[in-house]
Amino acid sequence: MILSTVMLAVYAMVFLVPGGPASLALGPCATPALKELLRERMGLDQPVLAQIWHFFCNAATGDLGYDV
Repeated sequence: MILSTVMLAVYAMVFLVPGGPASLALGPCATPALKELLRERMGLDQPVLAQIWHFFCNAATGDLGYDV
C-alpha cells in the first residue's frame, strides 16, 4: 500500500513541472510539433487513468521506462 502511494506521488510530481514532461525533456528551443511527437511516444496523449494503469503495470514487471 505504501509503495503504491509513493509511486503515485512520484508519477503526479512529473506533471507539476512547468510545461510538462515533454517540454522538460526537449528544452525551451523545441518546436510544438516535436513536443507533441514526444508526448505521443511517452503516452501522455492518453487519459490519465490509462497512463497510471500502464505505469503500474510496467513497474510491476520491472520496466521503469527509459531516459529521454
